[in-house]
Amino acid sequence: MMKIKLTAFQQPVFREPLENLECTLDMLKENNDTDWILTPECAISGYCQAPVLYQPFTVQVKHVEMAITKIAEKAKELGVGIGIGSSIRGKDTFPYNGILFYNKAGEEVSVYKKRLLTQGWEGGGELHSYLAGHVPSYFYLDEHEQVKASALICNDIWCMPRSAPNGNPYLTIELAKNNVDVLFVASNCNGVEPDPLAKVWNENHLQVFAKEFGFYIVHSNSATSVQHQDTNFLQCSSGIIGPDGNWIAKCKDIGMDSVTAEVEIKPRVTIQKATDAIFSRS
Repeated sequence: MMKIKLTAFQQPVFREPLENLECTLDMLKENNDTDWILTPECAISGYCQAPVLYQPFTVQVKHVEMAITKIAEKAKELGVGIGIGSSIRGKDTFPYNGILFYNKAGEEVSVYKKRLLTQGWEGGGELHSYLAGHVPSYFYLDEHEQVKASALICNDIWCMPRSAPNGNPYLTIELAKNNVDVLFVASNCNGVEPDPLAKVWNENHLQVFAKEFGFYIVHSNSATSVQHQDTNFLQCSSGIIGPDGNWIAKCKDIGMDSVTAEVEIKPRVTIQKATDAIFSRS
């Protein structure tokens, strides 16, 4: 068994990366007694803000990349690993909706690019802003490379019907087959108008997938709407879910917050051989 402290950030996501930098650095300073932190989707760039397809090279892009570097450096200084949600430029220079993971030594260990971009029946949505990623990303949370982690972003896991007309391919099955122990899910899913049914849908998906596949799930949602406005209704709670599908720790219902939970994990790689089957952690 291995003990790991996991932290979910629930923070406002502004349009300006320098504002997001300041907010994230403040939260980092208050949450240095942990092993791994996750920020919300697009926490640094702003949601569907540069770098995007129609603005691939702007001063704002330079601000985003500078902010990511400063946050990774601060996390290294504090001795914590971090997953940073942001619009990013890939090695091909094209924009993606991604999460960059850095370990305690400040080394980039994973880059995940959102695969199921939101779209309507006739296109649109995030397709206007990003290219889609096509592959999963795996990395380890410990220096002994036993606790395996992966990531998904918002629509990747719950596929709201109006935003995913092609249905849900259940990307979590692929992750379970590859022995993932901890799944990091970053989102920015608060609508302009409150939608209680969307909240039920989103949270049920997190809890059911955690239970079905034995994941620990760390979920970080924005504290603002997709239009970067204040909101008093979050369409999915931020927090940490155990492999029994229950919340271990949950952020408050509105506003900026964070939660940390120390979990005891028995890595899948120590309890089973890799096969095409999916095993329960029990």
